[in-house]
Amino acid sequence: MPGPSDPNDMLLLGTGPREPPSSLVGGKGASLFWMASRNLPVPPFFVLTSIAWQRWNRLRRLDDELLRLVRKGIADLERQTGAIFGGGPEPLLVSVRSSGAVSMPGMMDTVLNLGLAPESIAALITRLGDLAALPPILETFLTTFGQAGGSDETAAVPLSAELQLTQAIEKVFASWNNGRARLYRTMRRIPEDTGTAVVVQAMVFGNWDGRSGTGVLFTRNPITGATIPAGEWMAGTQGEAIVSGRMTPATLDELALEHPEIYAELHAQAARIECEAKDAQDVEYTVQSGRLFLLQTRRLKVTPLAACRIAIDLWHEGIIDRLAVSARLREIDLESLGVDSVEAAGASPLATGLPASPGVASGLTVASSEEAARTAARGHQVVLVRPETSPNDLPGMRSSVAVITEQGGMTSHAAIVARELRIPCVVGCGELSAALDAGTVTVDGGAGRVFAGERRVHRQVPAFVLTAQEILAGRASPSRATDT
Repeated sequence: MPGPSDPNDMLLLGTGPREPPSSLVGGKGASLFWMASRNLPVPPFFVLTSIAWQRWNRLRRLDDELLRLVRKGIADLERQTGAIFGGGPEPLLVSVRSSGAVSMPGMMDTVLNLGLAPESIAALITRLGDLAALPPILETFLTTFGQAGGSDETAAVPLSAELQLTQAIEKVFASWNNGRARLYRTMRRIPEDTGTAVVVQAMVFGNWDGRSGTGVLFTRNPITGATIPAGEWMAGTQGEAIVSGRMTPATLDELALEHPEIYAELHAQAARIECEAKDAQDVEYTVQSGRLFLLQTRRLKVTPLAACRIAIDLWHEGIIDRLAVSARLREIDLESLGVDSVEAAGASPLATGLPASPGVASGLTVASSEEAARTAARGHQVVLVRPETSPNDLPGMRSSVAVITEQGGMTSHAAIVARELRIPCVVGCGELSAALDAGTVTVDGGAGRVFAGERRVHRQVPAFVLTAQEILAGRASPSRATDT
């Protein structure tokens, strides 16, 4: 058995047929290997595994052996892309991302567009053909590099691409032990000693030109389980703009209208992934100059209600068998399932946005994470109101019964964390000063609406919950998808 310092287990190139376990390469890494083994359009990558993290954690530095492995990985990326890291005429830029065995959304660090040495900047300007396109790429690198490791954004950035990469890897390794990551692991009971892998991947750019963009596709609706794909598209941006929640993205309908051929390819690839994975998927993608790239796929995080419907539909569609659908339904408390909505006949909502996490809750509106924690500690139910949330808002979100944001979409930080916390959330509401002024509000996360005051709640049980009970009793046969 290889020892903890065996280089064969510390570096894994993305070109082999191997599908390593997530304990070694993390969830993101395992997803990339899974897609690459099926010849899906994945940008070239390599992974420094959790065993490499353990070596780094002992030494608190990248020693000569780890640096040799990093250079080997970069050489493989250069071979696959035909580009040069830190040079030209075709410059290779990379992302450096954490990849834990258990997803910790936004809790660890990421560095994008790394490799902007003087020679590569000059080559990139030539490739772009437009000097105005360079500043957003440079700004994203400087911001993500500066924020990684909790350092000052204005700190000096090495001119050497190799030094940039070395420091970025160490920052991402170190982010396993930052305060928000430790808090999240405590909340989710994630082991402390497993560490994180690091994925280094060739960059593709959603802000390259007019036929570029980025987004996320859900093969099923994560709130209701409906079979119609849902998701987001943002033209001319890189993916962190969607995740951060700083901008409210368009829906997939806009991608279908603007670039029907790209949408058709994305839809086909996502359907194939869902069929092979035998479960609903959350697919991250980037389009550069009309070319589709898949950056990650993972099991879609859904509400219990959606999980029930999706399991039944996958059975009806022949993707899973009776044994599998029964096993999935037994994991759900069917007696607790229902759709809560606000009884507000004739009342106009204070705000309307995207229904990011279902449920109904009422509370006092507060404008900061710190105020949420203080107010909740005094025994009040609170609704956190933010322009957008970041990982630093996690303590306040934990203290709140609901979250509403002015910006952001279904895959923003606020939406993802609220669904994990199972609290109602409405995002992309626009100006929320009226909600703050109202004092007490009721948030209907399933409908995407916010009302003044405390409202009564109505619960309805969908018909497919009865179907689930029939399946478990052995009295149902596969026929067709449930009604939308």
